[in-house]
Amino acid sequence: MRKSAFASLVPIFLALCLLVSCRADLFPDDVTDPVAGSTEVVGIPSSKTKVIILSGQSNAAGVSLVETLSEADAARYASGFEDVRISVTNEVSGHNSDGFVKTTTGWGDNTEGLLFGPEVGLAEELSSSFPGEKSYIIKYSWSGAGLEDKFLPGRTGYQNLCRAIDDGLEILRNQGLDPEVVAFCWMQGESDACFISTAKHYGNNQKTMVNSLRERYGDFLFLDAGISTSWTYYARVNNEKKKADCSLGRCVFINSNYYGLKVSASDPAHYDAPSMIRLGHLFGEQVSLHIVTDY
Repeated sequence: MRKSAFASLVPIFLALCLLVSCRADLFPDDVTDPVAGSTEVVGIPSSKTKVIILSGQSNAAGVSLVETLSEADAARYASGFEDVRISVTNEVSGHNSDGFVKTTTGWGDNTEGLLFGPEVGLAEELSSSFPGEKSYIIKYSWSGAGLEDKFLPGRTGYQNLCRAIDDGLEILRNQGLDPEVVAFCWMQGESDACFISTAKHYGNNQKTMVNSLRERYGDFLFLDAGISTSWTYYARVNNEKKKADCSLGRCVFINSNYYGLKVSASDPAHYDAPSMIRLGHLFGEQVSLHIVTDY
């Protein structure tokens, strides 16, 4: 199986991170704002095709169990959203869509379709906020990957993320569409929150990544979800995220903990199914607040 050896080490690495004893931090308290950052509204010409990037580590990949959804929700999300298409590249499992498909459950961090990520709630919100309009999600994830070691410019994750975006945009252009990256949804930081050395550099590292991606894909809206309280230096990372987002412009920090997102009782590293749906909704709500179709 593709990268099976690496995939088997990810849970062990995460468990070790979670077991590290907490200690005093320069930011001992989590961010209290529900959201922080830009309030700007951007008009997108109706001739443009809206593209939203979804990226990060395992909570972006999706480790929430489809079977724990209610029967009604499971049926609704399995049928999916025809007007919101998704292209998926999963660095660990290799569960890739090979082009754009209807957004449904089953595109999480395994190959059997048992898991899902934020794309489901995001697609639901986009479908509601932009009725009659097509939207496209390009999802690239790498479970266990830190910002500092994988997602900075020149690093493997960054390069593969750009390749996934470029491939998705090329597919849309070949269909006669005029795609524009309007938003980038980022669910990452857990690995960097395991150590103070990476947590304290998170803000500057994030600014480096965003600035580099904007040079390549335009001045998109950057939507940045906070991480859960499971991680030793979660408060430092969340504060670093907020600082970076408030200084960059056209960035929004979404305080996942304020909105009550919960990790699974049996898996303290990953969000449970209702919280994963809610995370997608939070991303989608911010897209609809900041992006309007300019006819």
